[in-house]
Amino acid sequence: MDKKAVYMFPAMPKQGVGDEQQQNAAHEAWEKKYQQGPTGMIIYNPAGSSPMMPGQMVVGFINCFLTAALAAWMLSRSTAANAGFMARVAFIGALGIFASLVTHVSTWNWLNFPNDYSTGMIADTVIGWTLTGLGIGSMVKGSAV
Repeated sequence: MDKKAVYMFPAMPKQGVGDEQQQNAAHEAWEKKYQQGPTGMIIYNPAGSSPMMPGQMVVGFINCFLTAALAAWMLSRSTAANAGFMARVAFIGALGIFASLVTHVSTWNWLNFPNDYSTGMIADTVIGWTLTGLGIGSMVKGSAV
């Protein structure tokens, strides 16, 4: 492990190595190891880094700004923009639910992330986007008809 990567263990057997019988045997051995455990995933960086680099903060800010701008744009194009304040907040909060389903429920299901971690991340995302909706909902209003 000498390069920055995501490693999963036990590692799946390499495809195309050996004949079909050898590949099937390797897959069966991997499946047995996987079922017996332990299983896991490591995000590996051999060089190390600072835990909170200024560049990460800048990228994080840009990411938050762009996602909030996109949410505001989607709200402005929706029927919720002409509804009341709470409807606009609920629209943005629903985007948090959508984001949670796409990311945190998927990683819980497919990568076996722990229940407590996934629940916490879902709560963080939904609450965060609902709070964001308070600000966006006060600024983005539909046009008077």
